[in-house]
Amino acid sequence: MSMELRNTKDLSEVWLSIIMYGPPKCGKTSLAATLGANPLFIDFDDGMLTLKELGVNYIQPRTWEEILELTTSIRGGKLREKVQYDHIIVDSLAFMYSVIMEGVLKIAKRPTPQIQDWGLANERTKMMIDYLLKARHEQHYHFTLTCHEKIDRDEERGKIIGGIGATPALMNVLPAMFDEMYYLTVSTAGTVVKRTVNTVQSGFFPAGTRSAGRLLAAEEPNLNKMYNKIMGVK
Repeated sequence: MSMELRNTKDLSEVWLSIIMYGPPKCGKTSLAATLGANPLFIDFDDGMLTLKELGVNYIQPRTWEEILELTTSIRGGKLREKVQYDHIIVDSLAFMYSVIMEGVLKIAKRPTPQIQDWGLANERTKMMIDYLLKARHEQHYHFTLTCHEKIDRDEERGKIIGGIGATPALMNVLPAMFDEMYYLTVSTAGTVVKRTVNTVQSGFFPAGTRSAGRLLAAEEPNLNKMYNKIMGVK
């Protein structure tokens, strides 16, 4: 057998994949910047002003062709020749999807999407995310996808369902592709603002972790500290 036999006790370096979502302006971008020493943002939201004082690096793809070029550069290791990073953050899914859909409509020469356009945009989005997920172990980086929250009604069962802000096709498949799924909430008491990272279901909103027993159901908003808990570092 040519494949190497390994043991989980020997794991000393784990590159996390995280879906992080929550309501608008709850601090998803700032929280994502707390994991790793050199985060690199793939910015679709124009939200980098909140990180001005941190001096983080970012790239702003504005076309499907630029997204494809960037992803290829990351997978092949060429981007590392220009900038060092240990965490890639796509911020956010909704706005990346908009750019991808614009590319689909440009090819189809249509002003508004039809059924087949939604299908192609879903496939391209999933493909880009899958490429970045698969490259992280070889290229050594954490990967985070930020999303807005979404509430739907299941008409068949009459239930309210919460989740990531995405098309139904992506909403169903993306969470299973990631190690961690965190739901960020914000509460206020007078002038005090409290942010909480939920690692288990919170109300209508799902969350989950492969590190059950190491993370609390509600963690303080610092991904580096959460990563140390996952790795058993005190």
